[in-house]
Amino acid sequence: KYPKHEKDDPLIGKTFGKFGQAVVLGWSSKSANSIRKYKVKCLTCASDPELYGEACYSIAKNEIHKDCMPCGCAMNPKWKPWQYEVKLKREAKNRDYEFLGFIGDKINSKTYIELSCNKCKSSWDTCTISRLFGGSGCTFCKRESIRLAQTKPIQEMSEGFMKSGKFLEGTIFTRSDRANSQGYHPYWFYECPRCSFDEYVKNGLCDGKFEAHGSHLVAGKLTCRCSANFYW
Repeated sequence: KYPKHEKDDPLIGKTFGKFGQAVVLGWSSKSANSIRKYKVKCLTCASDPELYGEACYSIAKNEIHKDCMPCGCAMNPKWKPWQYEVKLKREAKNRDYEFLGFIGDKINSKTYIELSCNKCKSSWDTCTISRLFGGSGCTFCKRESIRLAQTKPIQEMSEGFMKSGKFLEGTIFTRSDRANSQGYHPYWFYECPRCSFDEYVKNGLCDGKFEAHGSHLVAGKLTCRCSANFYW
């Protein structure tokens, strides 16, 4: 049962939430069907009025007792379209992008958005809201960074491979013309001072060049016969 008068309700003034950041202000005008609703305010979210406005919400008594947060402090906040827009503009600014708008009318974490990159002046609409906040970014800049990585001097790349400590001194690295499905050339050949001059090479069973992905070489993964996992 609920008190007849708001001033007699012991919940008024009560704080709740993991850090006691929410306070019960009073009865809500949204009460209906004999289920009393309370007006609550999150003091943490109220510090960001652009994203949360006054940070006042209407929730039921049992939600207060269960520390159910109706704001951005919730485990899985339910964002409104205008809040998504604020969050997206902030994220875009932090990453030197421009948020241009939503694709479609239904706005949720799976909605596609249109963005432009201030660095390379390109725009794209193949990213969803969740992917952007998950780290996905400008595909054009990504391709360029990969291209630049693939054009680093052989000497510089070779030194990086040798730092793994797995290759014998005197190993020679050269780029491979092999491309992956995206058209990049991340593969390398290397000549091992031991395996490139053993009996298999002398008998014409092997040309002495061993191919591997650049990332595998950085990690010190051998593809020559020095490896215990050599594929015969």
